[in-house]
Amino acid sequence: VTIAGAMTHTGNVEIENASPTLTLDNSTSENGGRESTIRWSGKKLDGTAHYLAEIIGEQNGSSDNQAGVLKFAINTGSSGTSLPVFHFFDSSGCVGFNGQADSSHRLSLFGSDSNSSFLIRNTASADGDDTGSATLHFQRKHGGGTTSSSAKIIASHDGTAQDDKGK
Repeated sequence: VTIAGAMTHTGNVEIENASPTLTLDNSTSENGGRESTIRWSGKKLDGTAHYLAEIIGEQNGSSDNQAGVLKFAINTGSSGTSLPVFHFFDSSGCVGFNGQADSSHRLSLFGSDSNSSFLIRNTASADGDDTGSATLHFQRKHGGGTTSSSAKIIASHDGTAQDDKGK
């Protein structure tokens, strides 16, 4: 089924096939943009319409290329129909959280308040010494394809009491 132009359908939409594909094809021939969006929207009790979340796929940059970008936008509670992008995946494999991906880093975490933090949580329940550890590994790949640890940061509980003492 090919649909050109606007269409409204009331009810559920189901695609069934051995290998189903949903294609959103932006018909504009251009360099830069070429975006397509999947949008979740709703209406408040007073009938005010707003967007809840969006996934946007678009061209990366404005040159004549095929590189793509995937963005996740989420309503912060008062965004209406103009949603801020929180997660950003670019064509070079870089990922940005709470902002655009920084092309000089594979993973970027941005923040403009006191909540610029990264959490690693061990969910095991124990209060003994050296329990509940969490580790952040830094590794490198050698010319022969093997991998070794360059450094690691290990945080664990210090002591046996139920407290916040760590080492």
